[in-house]
Order: sequence, then C-alpha cells, then structure tokens
Amino acid sequence: VYNAFAMNGTCRSDVIQIVIAQPAAPLSATVTYLDEVPCFGDVSDIGLKIIGGNGGYRAFLNGTEIPVPVSGDVTFPDVAPGSYTIRVVDSKGCEWTTAISIENPDPVEILLEEIIDISCFGGSDGQIKVNVLGGSGGYRYEWRNATGQVVGNAED
Repeated sequence: VYNAFAMNGTCRSDVIQIVIAQPAAPLSATVTYLDEVPCFGDVSDIGLKIIGGNGGYRAFLNGTEIPVPVSGDVTFPDVAPGSYTIRVVDSKGCEWTTAISIENPDPVEILLEEIIDISCFGGSDGQIKVNVLGGSGGYRYEWRNATGQVVGNAED
C-alpha cells in the first residue's frame, strides 16, 4: 500500500492510496513420475499439478505445449525414458521450470549357461543352468515343457 500526492510549489493535492497487488502465492508445480519404467522400452505418464501465480497456465514438455485445464492438473501421456525439461508459464509471463529424468532398465536377457542331460531313461536328474541379466532385479524363473505346462519355477 502506498500513499501519493502531487506538489505544485507549496500547493499539495489530496493524498490518494495506491494498492499494488501480487499473486497470493508464487507460481509452482508438483511433478509426479516414475524414476524408472518397470520394463525396458516401457513408457509412463508424467503428472503436473500447477498452483499459484496468475492463472491462465501454459505447460511445456521439452518445448512442446500441452493444454492446461483451469484446475491446473496436467498429464503428459506415454512419455519414453529420457531427460525432460518441464516449463510452466502463467498469464503474466511468470515461469517455473524443472528438469527430470526417467530411467530405462537394461533389457532382461536369459543366457543358457549349462545343460546336464538326464543320466538314465525316466530319470529326473537333469539340470538347466541359466544366467539372467538386466531388468530391475527380483527375477522369477519358470520352466515349461513343449506343451506349455509349467514344470518348475523359482525366484531370485
């Protein structure tokens, strides 16, 4: 709040009160996203909740504009792993920016390490040894016969 008046020599005008307003809160946003997609090659959504500022928001993901409803809730759908800059601009040009990164796990690979044949007809002493690489760990193994029946499983 400011008080102002004009002077002309020794003559003074009435005092007027001037109020300069500002937004009730700074422009900001909350971003929700997966740090890493569950499987190699997956996509995920990025959620954005915009608050504060002067309203009339515009949102950008790596420079591509996405429409923003009045609620300020935005979803960037089907985003591939990578690095992204999210920028929000309000109706008076105030900006909020952040950078995020969504990781892509290595592809899951199964490598045949060793086969030990059954020693005698009708026996059950054969073995299959495999090594699994990639993914995010916590592997589950499943063995199926030629007809698709599960004949064994394990977790690592």
